[in-house]
Amino acid sequence: MESEVWGSDCGFISDHLAGRLATVPDRLAIYTVEAAGQVVAAAWVMLQEDGEFASLYGGSTLEAWRGRGIYRALVAVRARLAAEHGYKYLHVDA
Repeated sequence: MESEVWGSDCGFISDHLAGRLATVPDRLAIYTVEAAGQVVAAAWVMLQEDGEFASLYGGSTLEAWRGRGIYRALVAVRARLAAEHGYKYLHVDA
């Protein structure tokens, strides 16, 4: 899905995320949105060690699925998770 959104091979993203999950599973949450049997959007949040900043990464949605509030929902669920873990601030990779 990421490769389709960005028009280039983004396979490195899954490798990176798998590595992070293996080393700091309690600091990473990955969200995907599925429709019609395929992943149409994805995003992840990294809870930084400082306990104050949570970083929002990803946030890609297939073109055909944009404008339906999917990205907004991904931002909201990640912000909610950060707040539930006591993080005060969000760092957004945009």
